[in-house]
Amino acid sequence: MILSSEIELIRGLLRQKQFKVANQRVAKLVRQFEQDPDVLLLKAECDYKEENLPEAQDYAERACHLHGDPWPEAHALLGKIYGKQSLIPQALESLKKALEQGWDESITHLAYGRLLMDLGDMRTAHKHLFRAWEKDSDAIELGTNLLFATMATPGMTDVHRANLFRAWAAQVTDPLKPEVLSYPNTPDPNKRLRIGYVSADLRYHAAVNPIYPLLRFGNRDAFDIYVYSQVRDKDKDEITSVLAESVTHWVDAQNMSDRELVRRIRQDRIDILVDCSGHTQGNRLTVFAYKPAPIQISAFGFIFTTGMKAMDYQFSDTTATPPFREPLYTERLIQLTTQIHWRPIMPSLEELDVQPPPCEENGYITFGSGNGTFKHNDEVIALWAAILKHVPNSRLHFKHLMFGDLWLQKCFRQAFSQLGVEPERILFSGATKPLEHFQFYNTIDIALDPFPYTGGMTTCETLYMGVPVIALNSDGIRTSQSLLAVAGVSELIAANKDEYGRKAIQLARSPQALSQYRQTLRSKLMNSPIANTRAFIWEIEQAYRHVWRLWCEEKVER
Repeated sequence: MILSSEIELIRGLLRQKQFKVANQRVAKLVRQFEQDPDVLLLKAECDYKEENLPEAQDYAERACHLHGDPWPEAHALLGKIYGKQSLIPQALESLKKALEQGWDESITHLAYGRLLMDLGDMRTAHKHLFRAWEKDSDAIELGTNLLFATMATPGMTDVHRANLFRAWAAQVTDPLKPEVLSYPNTPDPNKRLRIGYVSADLRYHAAVNPIYPLLRFGNRDAFDIYVYSQVRDKDKDEITSVLAESVTHWVDAQNMSDRELVRRIRQDRIDILVDCSGHTQGNRLTVFAYKPAPIQISAFGFIFTTGMKAMDYQFSDTTATPPFREPLYTERLIQLTTQIHWRPIMPSLEELDVQPPPCEENGYITFGSGNGTFKHNDEVIALWAAILKHVPNSRLHFKHLMFGDLWLQKCFRQAFSQLGVEPERILFSGATKPLEHFQFYNTIDIALDPFPYTGGMTTCETLYMGVPVIALNSDGIRTSQSLLAVAGVSELIAANKDEYGRKAIQLARSPQALSQYRQTLRSKLMNSPIANTRAFIWEIEQAYRHVWRLWCEEKVER
């Protein structure tokens, strides 16, 4: 009885997030009851909460050994502990066992779904992420993970995707919007505007490229720039420092509650608040839900609807969102010449030369992709395997942080092997420094773009290094299609999967075309609107002024 009451007390401390105190109390219990599996599992949970992961693993494994099966709660915790240490196969096995034993907990479904995303098993991942959200639809993390995964899951229509986004917003964010909105902002159409940017990517990160010029080189006479940074302390780098020095108002917001940040934005009297993350990691969409600024725009980080009533506008372009796609969005679209700005940020990248196609020396074609593992779903792998089988001796080179994991490499090789492609033809590279990352493109002749979640900044990097990118004109995230069109190489966009395959195979058989692309793609990219910094800033700032004037007119009419 004394033991059970002490265990309950410790669980209460965990619920109150008093992790250190809980761990001190449970350590005393372990000394008394070192063979009690419930005590050992509780110690594992306390260590897990304090991120003492090796210790948590040891206690959880000992608890499972002493207790035996079935014990779904223990397998669920052990799976999360393994996952935190990037022990992917062990995490998958434990989480799967917990679910098979009936552990229908939302966080377990979330953890399992996210691991399946790393494997590219998007259909199964989506089912578990949906179940997690279904179990606890008010939890912000569960909803945004589901919606992000939705954009990468094949076999769904964009109407289905948009409906999920709206359903999430109706449940989570729309009820937060105040019924009566009033702002002290002066409705002067020509005044110096206060623009606020909310972003978690203000560091060396792909999504910083469109934001960087606006913060560094924007018109300070007409616009006062405020930044609400979601960059964690451990992720800050030289780019963070440069941007922080470039603006007059920089707020580290990652540790601020929603209400604290809303209050700060209102105090700063922001005229236009810009969400730079959408449904990606580190977003603060629940802050936007409170409508702290008269005008709110979603841009740059995630080019699909937020689903939210509080978001007024979204930046895009007519290739990414042609007129027939506009009904998918809850926001009014502001169509730019290009939704993406990209230039190499680091000087060393500007000095990096374009090399001849590697097939000239290798004697065989190397296809490649620098995209995240979650984008490589079963339909993508099936199409790419068919291409490899039609191009004798060809290789496929993947590069991404996650592809540094040997077990993950084995899984992807097995997927291709099951489709008749020899495992040794599939190559991998993991995380590298920026210069080495760009040199990866010197190892491939042709880039293959995934779908329905295409490349973005990865596509810009590929073109910059002179490598042609074959992209599919389909639903989902359509950034590659937009970039190829704006860069003047629309011939690389395929209307369907059959044409995608034909284009890749024909290009593989055309060494002259590969050489020509190598010589011209960088100049095409750098001479296009994508790399025209001055024009991009001007167009964005004109859009800010235009929507502000519309708001002023509405304010005066009232």
